[in-house]
Amino acid sequence: MTVSAEKIGEALFPKGLRAYVTFRLVTGFVAVLTVWNIVFGLLVKGQLSQFHPQARGVQLLHSPYLLILYNIGIAIGFWAIYATRERTQYYRLRVICYGMLLAGVVGEVLHFLSD
Repeated sequence: MTVSAEKIGEALFPKGLRAYVTFRLVTGFVAVLTVWNIVFGLLVKGQLSQFHPQARGVQLLHSPYLLILYNIGIAIGFWAIYATRERTQYYRLRVICYGMLLAGVVGEVLHFLSD
């Protein structure tokens, strides 16, 4: 890894925090945020229903072309994480990318379940 990448990694993940950046903990964190989102959505559903405008931007999220590209991007991301599993120097970067991709999948599923 390059010197600048090591400095950035040290700045983002101090030595005390590095032990907690794992695939298992990131998966648990995304699961906790998912439950939080579901509970919060159920608690404020009545109040949000009066503010639900029929905006054009919402229609873009249901476009099959956007969803196909989005899901292809997610699949490529998961494939890249799997393909680089042997490279230990990129472990923390792989964990963070995995968390973002997993959160994107969960967000997409929650979006369609809420409609």
